[in-house]
Amino acid sequence: MKWCVLVAVGEEKLHQPSQIAEFIGINRTAASRTLRQMEAEGLIVRTGGLGDKRSTNVTLTDKAQGILNQAIPRVAFIGKWFREKLSPVELEQLENILNKLLDGEERGFSQL
Repeated sequence: MKWCVLVAVGEEKLHQPSQIAEFIGINRTAASRTLRQMEAEGLIVRTGGLGDKRSTNVTLTDKAQGILNQAIPRVAFIGKWFREKLSPVELEQLENILNKLLDGEERGFSQL
């Protein structure tokens, strides 16, 4: 879950907990719990929103950015490695199967 938050904030530039929760496919409570843990570990900073003090803005710390920067090339390499094992037709079939499995599962993921 933490990797997903790192990607959401660092790569997707999502800074509101609700945006992060939606990107990951979890509910707001699960996102808040994960953000609290990550804040305690020194991976994120949560601050009050600029115009609305009820909102929260999430940013990565230097520590988290370093972890993310190390992970991105590794993940890209692994993805390329596995994609090269499949033909273009097989890749399309796999994508179709994964999309079918994930269709409508936002509700299920929110329980994670």
